[in-house]
Amino acid sequence: MSLPSRLPAILQAVMQGQPQALADSHYPQWHLAPVNGLLNDPNGFCQVAGRYHLFYQWNPLACDHTYKCWGHWSSADL
Repeated sequence: MSLPSRLPAILQAVMQGQPQALADSHYPQWHLAPVNGLLNDPNGFCQVAGRYHLFYQWNPLACDHTYKCWGHWSSADL
């Protein structure tokens, strides 16, 4: 199944997971963590024009390696 066909499920999973993750007292406050799914293989850490970028493999639908796409975080003070 292609990414465009999975996009509604991915968006729904993130929207449902975010309030739960942020309300969890054990959710990391200082470390990058997905609100749901599996974050894997962080790499491509770089700084461009004053912003830090980090790329990673992400399975937003499950905590396993069945389906992965690329994720990206960007911040001025990552």
